Amino acid sequence: MESEPVWVVAFIGEETEECKAQSDEFWNAAKSLNGMISFAAVNVSTPDGAALAESIPEADGCGSILIYPFGLEKEEAEPEQYTGELEKKAMEVLRFIWHG
Repeated sequence: MESEPVWVVAFIGEETEECKAQSDEFWNAAKSLNGMISFAAVNVSTPDGAALAESIPEADGCGSILIYPFGLEKEEAEPEQYTGELEKKAMEVLRFIWHG
C-alpha cells in the first residue's frame, strides 16, 4: 500500500516584510522539493486564513510552518512545528521530516 504524502503547511501573510520574506523562502523550498512532499499555504492576512490559523493550536500566525505526518494514522497525529531555516536548505527540511 502506498502511503500518502507528508504535508508542509505555511501560515503566511502580508503584514510585515519578515512575513513576506518568509513566504518567498517557503515557496523556494517548495519548488526545490517538488514531487517529494506536498506544500500548502494559508494566507493569514485574509479573514478566512486568520480564522483557520486561530483554530489550529500549533499555528502561531504568520511564519508558522507545520508538518503533517503521512501514513494511515495521520488523522490522529498532531502536526509538528518546523522552526529551521528554509532558504536554500530544502534537504534540511527533508531530514527533519524523516528523522524528527
